[in-house]
Amino acid sequence: MKRRFVKMLLVLRRFRRRKVRLRVGLLWALGVFVGIAAGYGVILFRMAIDTVSVIAFGGTEEMVASAAASLSFWRAWMAPVIGGFVVAGLLYLAQKYGWLKDGRTHGVPEVIEARSVRDAKISARDGFASAAITAVSLGSGASAGREGPAVHLGGAIASLVEQRFNFSAKDARTLLGCGAAAAVSASFNAPIAGVMFALEVVLGNYALSVFGPIAAASVSAAIVTHLHIGDFPAFPVPPYAPSGALDIPLSALLGLLCGLIASTFLVVTRRLDSGMQSVAARLKAPLYMLPPVAGILVGLIGAFHPEVFGIGYEAVTRTLNGDYTVTVLCALVALKLIATSVSLACRFGGGVFSPGLVIGVFSGAAFGGILGVVLPDTSAGPAYYAMVGMGAMSGAIIGAPISTTLIVFEMTGDYTMTMSLMV
Repeated sequence: MKRRFVKMLLVLRRFRRRKVRLRVGLLWALGVFVGIAAGYGVILFRMAIDTVSVIAFGGTEEMVASAAASLSFWRAWMAPVIGGFVVAGLLYLAQKYGWLKDGRTHGVPEVIEARSVRDAKISARDGFASAAITAVSLGSGASAGREGPAVHLGGAIASLVEQRFNFSAKDARTLLGCGAAAAVSASFNAPIAGVMFALEVVLGNYALSVFGPIAAASVSAAIVTHLHIGDFPAFPVPPYAPSGALDIPLSALLGLLCGLIASTFLVVTRRLDSGMQSVAARLKAPLYMLPPVAGILVGLIGAFHPEVFGIGYEAVTRTLNGDYTVTVLCALVALKLIATSVSLACRFGGGVFSPGLVIGVFSGAAFGGILGVVLPDTSAGPAYYAMVGMGAMSGAIIGAPISTTLIVFEMTGDYTMTMSLMV
């Protein structure tokens, strides 16, 4: 009798171990599937932005500044205004049918909220509606980023897959991290940063048990991106003067400056959002009518300085190439900050990460240009400080210094400013 009991215990133990191995294997397989699905989702999202941008400005999003500069004042001004009315209509439909209950598109904060209080559940309708509204917003010139809605879309795809299986809460959170990592990897062509972003920002957990599936998802999304878009840095960096020992403390000074600008951006955006809600309440106007208001101001700024339109990556490349003077760069810092705050406060779709990159590049290049006059023999040059400013600003805005450092490395393919950027 005792032997039979021991044998039964051994059989149960083997069964449990086999069940655990099967569950882990399934989680890895689904991580790869989520990575592929999210990769294709981000590619379609980017194609949608380009399609709207071609209609609005006559050029894809990557060349929107050049395309808008070739247009007349009225054509450039009207693009975000008309886009604002289209976004208002989409927000009305989303609110009417319960897709976006709070009257705005969703991004990284909602993914973190899903991990924390909603058992890693994200509505697929919310994810696709946010992506569609953001595509119209960015394509028509709203000053915002695509990465927040892309991460939310990746999380929605992961949640949709997870609901087909009876996973534990821990495994559901891991799959959510897979979707976020895949979205960042596909958006930036940055698989390492995608993993760190999911661990640092979304999960807040570096356990080895979640690292494997998330890494598999991130790499899968990167492979999809390489197959369809190519494997190259988002921002090719021109040659610049070698850095010296003095550039490290100067980079620390730039970090403090970027922290002040980032704080200003966040405070202005928050207060402007509250102010627009108060004005709408006094006028008894629905919040979904705010995007055309933002379109009027953003269009007015962009008609004179088209660098503020859209995500702004063309302006980043031109800044790294030294196409702007210090005076223009300082003006662009203020104008991009205002245009982004207005766009987000008035319910245009988008995130804050890409604007952080753009404002940081402008700030860093201006800082480097001033140093080139004050300390001509010791400064590494505007391009060097532009990359440092890119990481400092965006890291301060989203509160993810590790992920941001890796994203800048992978987007530029330049590792020579490692110490300065980390400082």
